[in-house]
Amino acid sequence: QGSLDDALAYYEKGSAIRQEWDFSIRKRMADVKLNKIKETPTQENIGNSYFEELAQLEDEFIKLFREDQKDLLLLDQLDTLANLYLDAKELNKAIQIYKRIPELAEREIRADYEYSIGNIYYELGDYKKASKYYQLAISRKPDDAAFYSNLGLSAEKGGNLVFAKEQYGKALNLAPRKSTYLNNLGLIHLKEKEFDKATYFFRTAVDNSKGVATFYENLAIAC
Repeated sequence: QGSLDDALAYYEKGSAIRQEWDFSIRKRMADVKLNKIKETPTQENIGNSYFEELAQLEDEFIKLFREDQKDLLLLDQLDTLANLYLDAKELNKAIQIYKRIPELAEREIRADYEYSIGNIYYELGDYKKASKYYQLAISRKPDDAAFYSNLGLSAEKGGNLVFAKEQYGKALNLAPRKSTYLNNLGLIHLKEKEFDKATYFFRTAVDNSKGVATFYENLAIAC
């Protein structure tokens, strides 16, 4: 009895409800599969089938996030998958997940995942690639002290003490009481045989920490 326009509107409404329901079911199924696989991994039963399940879940969570990019819990699930790869010592597979996430996420969220990629490359000893991803993270989120600190660490490992010192200084400007940043600057000055400056930073690190033995030991060396 109604118009064709009304009928079309009702069909569109019904289709939208069906799609929303389908999305919710798929998301719930993926969550259940992830929780199940999180409960089972041990060194004995991690094999090809385990990694196949992780890869399938990765693809499903990526598809779901492409459909609803406001659902940041889906990014958390991808992060969980990456951590499962890290636990299994599959660092390159974790990197691949983290590389897929920045393609999807908003600017500031991308920075956190690029920082994670940098950390994995740092653990692998690839300080050049680590620095690349720390710098990408900084370009998107320039007010995070940890990004500068880790960029400094990778530069120091690569032998660029001048650049490392600059990055530690930037980290300290953003977090002036962070004892690890103070200690890092002290170590750089110690390597450069600038003992007065090293002593100052080690002493300040001691004053801003709760009894960290390494800071006292470094202070003793610099004095």
